[in-house]
Amino acid sequence: MPVFFKYKPGHVVYCRFPREENPDIMDDRPGLILSCKEKFDKPYYKIAKMTKTDNSHRFAGLFIRKDTKEGISMNLDFDTFIHLGRIEEIPEFGIRRLKGVCPMPIFDQIKKLCSDSGIDI
Repeated sequence: MPVFFKYKPGHVVYCRFPREENPDIMDDRPGLILSCKEKFDKPYYKIAKMTKTDNSHRFAGLFIRKDTKEGISMNLDFDTFIHLGRIEEIPEFGIRRLKGVCPMPIFDQIKKLCSDSGIDI
C-alpha cells in the first residue's frame, strides 16, 4: 500500500527538532519541508530548521522578513533564517501542525542554494 504524505515540499510546519548540543532533547520549532520520502513504510520529511538569527554569513540559507509578502505567506512570527546547515529527517508524527506555505520563487531559491552548496534534499 502506498504511503500518504500529509505535508508537501514548501510547507512551513512546527515540528520536533533535536537540539544541536544534545540530540536526545527535542524542541518544537518552525521548519521548511524540503522533500518527502517513504522510510520503513511511513512518511518522512527532510526539514530545514528556521531560526530568528540570520546566519547567512556562516551557513547556506535565506533570511526572510516577516512583514514581506513572502513572510506573510509563510505566516512567520519573526524575521526568519531558513538554516540549510540544520536539515533533519523527521517522521510525520514529529510534525505538530502546518504553519504556512513558502512561495514558489523563494522555494526555488532554497532548492538552488541546496544544489549550489552540495546539500542533498
